[in-house]
Amino acid sequence: MEGRFAQLARLAARESGLTALFRLPPLGGAQQLWLLCTEKGAALREALLVRLAEKLEGLTAMAREGEDGLLCLFEQEPPLLMRALCESGFVCPREAEPLWEWRPRTAVPDPDAAGRLQRAENAFWALVIRTVQLADSGELLEAAALTGQIRRDLLLPLLEVHNSRFAGSETYRAGNYAEQLCKTHPALDRESVLDALEAERQIFFALRYEMAGESFRRSEALELEATRLLLSEEEALPG
Repeated sequence: MEGRFAQLARLAARESGLTALFRLPPLGGAQQLWLLCTEKGAALREALLVRLAEKLEGLTAMAREGEDGLLCLFEQEPPLLMRALCESGFVCPREAEPLWEWRPRTAVPDPDAAGRLQRAENAFWALVIRTVQLADSGELLEAAALTGQIRRDLLLPLLEVHNSRFAGSETYRAGNYAEQLCKTHPALDRESVLDALEAERQIFFALRYEMAGESFRRSEALELEATRLLLSEEEALPG
């Protein structure tokens, strides 16, 4: 597999739309490579990934994985997952091993952790209340979708800062919270939606405790109402 990485590093160096190539820890049995693209390269990332994959020896099949990934299968080697990410705003995680860089990367300022947390606080409790209301009225598709929005737009950005992991799968970005984050994917029934909300509430509480500074402002009225709704709903569930 080392020869494969060296081959990709040589290929990446010939692509005008790429600026760096990193190796990440395996994900689900697949070797991981992240390719950093210029803005122009990012606009053509799918074609770029396919072009690189087609030059790999022993390739038997390939398929898109997510918006920025390409899964490559080989006869005698583990799968390879390549992701093409825009270099603008990219923060390199500690686990990333550089295989090739066009130029030494300059330090990227730390993300605005305090700002992310405050924005999440301002929206989190209102969305929890709304989700409970949707579940109570039988709008389960909408309620499940809203739990996904809370996870994607509020919790994951905080987990990224907390773990210094700004790309990759939800499991990877969640770090030690991965098992708890898995509980935020509900089935289409009211009890499951409420369980997912409670899991999200617990994650948010823990992150807020670890990340809040002196300037942080709690949305106490909304938090009390959301907590009251969740606790009363749990007490009302059978068993």
